[in-house]
Amino acid sequence: MKDIDSEIRSKRALITRLEEEVAVLERARLLLVDAHAADPINAPGPRRQRKKWTHPRAGKVGPKSLMGRAIGVLREAGTPMHAKKIAEQIESQGMSVNLASLVGGLARMAKDGRFVCRDAKPNTFALLKGKPMS
Repeated sequence: MKDIDSEIRSKRALITRLEEEVAVLERARLLLVDAHAADPINAPGPRRQRKKWTHPRAGKVGPKSLMGRAIGVLREAGTPMHAKKIAEQIESQGMSVNLASLVGGLARMAKDGRFVCRDAKPNTFALLKGKPMS
């Protein structure tokens, strides 16, 4: 029993010593933090948010692409047009048109609110006012 009591006393003394060392280290840390606050050159600066990368042509439509030609046809017409009529106009310019791709592209643009909007009739699209083609 005597050995256990002496072991407990030695461990308590060790704990006391370690607590004192921790207190000294915490005071040193506070001094260092205050030193950095007083020295703006060595102080850590504010974190900057990284800008999310986007492709330089994101959101733009090439004039010779299928969507670019469809927007050109809608601009010339000035009124809402059915997708088949848009496809006929593009084919008259010498470009082959997959109707499903045309409707899908125009529907995506209408959903995103870019350049075109859906009319009340199915597969009928119109050019949005005030949206330049870019």
